[in-house]
Amino acid sequence: GFVVGKPHRKKGYGKYMLQTALTELFKDDTIKGSLNVLRNSIRGIDKNIIEHFSKYHINYKSKVDFCLIYIQKNNFWVDVKINRNKIKSESLDIREHKDKIWSHIRFNPKTNLDELLRVIKLAFNLASR
Repeated sequence: GFVVGKPHRKKGYGKYMLQTALTELFKDDTIKGSLNVLRNSIRGIDKNIIEHFSKYHINYKSKVDFCLIYIQKNNFWVDVKINRNKIKSESLDIREHKDKIWSHIRFNPKTNLDELLRVIKLAFNLASR
């Protein structure tokens, strides 16, 4: 993955790095737009959701992390804290994750953002128990 995060000591650095990564890595404005819609939608699920940055991803948490977005060149991946066998989806590109309590979803231009957000909401609800 690409470095998008920040050392937590420097306030504001993560946002700068994220914007730089998006500008440099996403040549396709559609992918960048989809990522921004997804980020806003995740933050809109609940007022207690916090978006924070680690070295390689954008993290979303309430009590614990429930969703991670990995920035890739001209693409992104989403990890959700749900076992892949519990996700009912015909259209999402769900991959096995090395950790059984997480699922790995590859974003592509045909990905249904509403369906992806439904799975992210499920992960949020499970993590908020």
